[in-house]
Amino acid sequence: MVDAALKRHGRLGKFLFVPMPKKEERIELFKLYLKGRPVSNGIDFEKISEIAGNCTASDIKTICDEAAKLAWVDSIDRGKKRGITMKDITASIGKERFNAREWYDMAKQHITRDDKDLYKDFIESAASYEKDWQGDVAMYR
Repeated sequence: MVDAALKRHGRLGKFLFVPMPKKEERIELFKLYLKGRPVSNGIDFEKISEIAGNCTASDIKTICDEAAKLAWVDSIDRGKKRGITMKDITASIGKERFNAREWYDMAKQHITRDDKDLYKDFIESAASYEKDWQGDVAMYR
């Protein structure tokens, strides 16, 4: 989301739509954000990418940070160092509130029928990530 002050006339010339990362991109994002951290064997990047299907890149970063925190706290509590596990990552996915739905809902309010060609990529992306959007998306076709 962009702060309203930045959207005032003359501040930004264009708005760009950056679609949600695809499965392969989510896998790479998880690998990127876990790189250099103590990670246990057995992380199934395919599976976590599927579970995190509606996550933005910033959501994935937050998930990885939270998983690292869970492993760190557990290490302190047990007095034994351990790496980030699949369980830490899936628990983090369950704890987080993701940004995409809120952003899509806000953006949807600003799209009119006249904008359908301009926002075609956005509308298609929304349809692929939000099953309950199908009726709304059909309205713009």
